[in-house]
Amino acid sequence: MVRLDATPPTEFVFMNREGMNKDFFYMYNFLFCDLRVKVLFDDFIMSMFWILDIASMQLHPNRWAAIQVFRALCFNSYVLATPRLFLHYFYSRPQDKAQWISLIWIPKHPLFHPFTSYKNFKTGYFKVTIRPVVGKNHFYDSVGNPLFPFYWQQCPRWYE
Repeated sequence: MVRLDATPPTEFVFMNREGMNKDFFYMYNFLFCDLRVKVLFDDFIMSMFWILDIASMQLHPNRWAAIQVFRALCFNSYVLATPRLFLHYFYSRPQDKAQWISLIWIPKHPLFHPFTSYKNFKTGYFKVTIRPVVGKNHFYDSVGNPLFPFYWQQCPRWYE
């Protein structure tokens, strides 16, 4: 469904599809080793990106960790992980168009305290290229629209 490619030094995470012939998105290296994230995102992850209007690379790594902990907590409690439930405990408040998005823990709803701190993460990423035929069913809806933003969004949504 996808092809994983190293990114040349001339490509940056905030680039879009301009001049490219296939859709793609970028992913951090550590997400797969440390957090066990899968490239074939589930509905929960794709919905989070859609609601916040962000590409996968715009979510700060520390919040990727919080999402994975939340998913595990829900799974072990036999609760369906949904963006609405997750966003009961966190909110987003984009600071600047060029920044990564962090989800801020709501103190009056303490489910768990974030515990991970990723630093120096901005250089370890690769390109996930969507294969046009076989990737279509997983990454696009029935009329051909992407199920989440593939490219860096200039104006992510506030969610409180």
